[in-house]
Parts: sequence; C-alpha cells; structure tokens
Amino acid sequence: MAALLSAMLAAAVMLAIHRYATEDRMSEIAADGGRVAYEVEHDEVRTPLVEHADRNVQIVDATGTVVASTPQLRGRPPMAGFTPIPRTVSTGVVCGGLFAGQGCHIVVAQSAYRQGQDWIVYSSGPTVPPYVTPWLAATVLGVAVFMAVAITTLGHRIVTTALRPVTAIRAELDTISETSDRRVPLPPSHDEIYDLAGSVNRTLARLQAAMGQQRHFTSNASHELRTPIAAIRAEVEDALYAPEDTTVPRLSRTVLASLDRIEAIVGDLLDIARMEADQPLQREPIDLAAFVTAQCGDRRDTPLDISCDLEPGAVVSAGFAYAPPAGCRGTSTEGATRCATWCT
Repeated sequence: MAALLSAMLAAAVMLAIHRYATEDRMSEIAADGGRVAYEVEHDEVRTPLVEHADRNVQIVDATGTVVASTPQLRGRPPMAGFTPIPRTVSTGVVCGGLFAGQGCHIVVAQSAYRQGQDWIVYSSGPTVPPYVTPWLAATVLGVAVFMAVAITTLGHRIVTTALRPVTAIRAELDTISETSDRRVPLPPSHDEIYDLAGSVNRTLARLQAAMGQQRHFTSNASHELRTPIAAIRAEVEDALYAPEDTTVPRLSRTVLASLDRIEAIVGDLLDIARMEADQPLQREPIDLAAFVTAQCGDRRDTPLDISCDLEPGAVVSAGFAYAPPAGCRGTSTEGATRCATWCT
C-alpha cells in the first residue's frame, strides 16, 4: 500500500512538472517566433533566426512560400498546415512530416504584417519527454522509494507499538486458569485497547464468581445427597445388627422416604441443568417460611431437637433459585439455615 501511494504521488508530481515544463517551453518557442515576426514586420530579419540548436523557424510569405528558415529546414516546405488568424497566435503539436524520426514538435504559428500582406512565422521545438529530464526522474523515483520505505517502516513501528498491549493481554490470558485471581494488564493509554482490557478483566471476574458459585453449589448438593444415603445406610445397618427390633414395613417406609428425598434432589439438579441450558422451567412463588416450617414438621420422628422460629412473608421464585424447593430439605436447623441461604 505504501509503495502504491508513493508511486501515485510520484506520478502526480511528474505530471505537474511535465505540464509546467511544457508550458514554459511553449512560451520560449512563442517568444522566439514573436521576435522573428517583429523583425519581419520591420524588415530587420537577422541571422541566425534562433540561437537554440533544437529550435527551428520558418518565414512564409503570403503565397505560402518559405522565404527563410533555419539551416535544418532549408529548402523544405512549411512545417505545419495550420495558419493563424491575423494578428493572433496558433499552437499545435506536429508528429512526422518534416520531423519524421525526430519525435513530436511543438509548433507556434504567428502572423506578421508586411507590405500590406499577412506573412506567417513558424517556430518549433521538441516536446518535453514524460520524464522531463533524466536527473529529475531519478530524483523523484528515489524520493518515492525513500517515502515508501519510510512509510512502511513507520507504519510497522506504529502498529507494533499499538498492538503491544494486545500481545501482553493475549499472553496473560494464556496463563490464567479458572482458579486464578490474575487479570490482564491495563495499558497506560486510555484508548480502545484500554477499554478492551477492562472488559476482559470484568469478564474474568464474572467467570471466577460463576466458578465459585458452581463449586459452592456442588459442595452443598453433595452434602444434601449424602444425608439421605447416610440415613438409608443407618437403617439398613440397624436392621442387620438387630433384626428382631426392625420390621420390613418400617424399614421400607424409612428407606422409601430417603429415596424420595434423593429423587427430589436429582430432579432439582435436572431442573438446574435445564435452566442453565435456557430451557423453560415452571416457576411458582414459594413462601420460604411456610416451606421450612413444613420441613421441620416432617422431622418430628427424629431424635434431634428441631425448633423453627421464622417470620412469614419471604416469598421466592423457584425458577431463579440455584436449589429449587425440593432440594431444600435438611435434617437439622443448620440445614434449614443453608436452605434459606440457597433459596434467597
């Protein structure tokens, strides 16, 4: 891209210089012809007609005969076929003809009033080549190459400096684990990359908080699952050690109650999985105080001393809780306290 821009700039500069040089040469050729036309009008024509070796002049009388010219065109017909309006100047570019093999020439035709007739003075000179002069073309080309290299180097340095904070952010992200408190570095400049680093840090904080909540939930769920399993184990071990004190209906009722509790907890876990998968859940308001009081009443047959002192009016939505109502079933006041913590 830098090379293309430099080339376009060099071409624009060369076009501007070429146009200026062409206008300057046309003015010089017209000046040579104007001087000769003045001399023709005053019958004071001097030789040589021009001093530049690459310039040509012809004096054509009213009959179209060349009466005088520079040595290069002596004995040749008029160099151009166009004629100027009396007292005016006409300009054109002639390629071939008298200038065959010499490239194109700028021709200026001027009228000269002599002896009551309009004569024509033609003056010419070679056109300016596209490169104007070799040294100028080399200079412009060298400057263009230098600018391309400079722009490329400067652009690479600017981009590298601007993206250095991004590289640091990427390197830091590669080393951050799910349990790490580290954050990506904030660049000193308050720009878009600074805002990006701040957004990444806030996202990492939210992810860390979510992971902490997930670990906390897993711990609590494991505890709730261990409780009915331990109850089943205790009942079965009592039946094995003292079969005479245990009946099958009583053992079955106790085991089924614990199994119902396990089933309810597993169902709650499935509900949570569907909720995290953005699947619709059936939501219903629950009076937390009434719910915990009912759970305390279901444990009256345990040897533990359970008392409930709750204030009514705490209503929650089961769809928003990490542990829905069926999962909030404990065997002690500590479990009820933990349940209240989950469901709020």
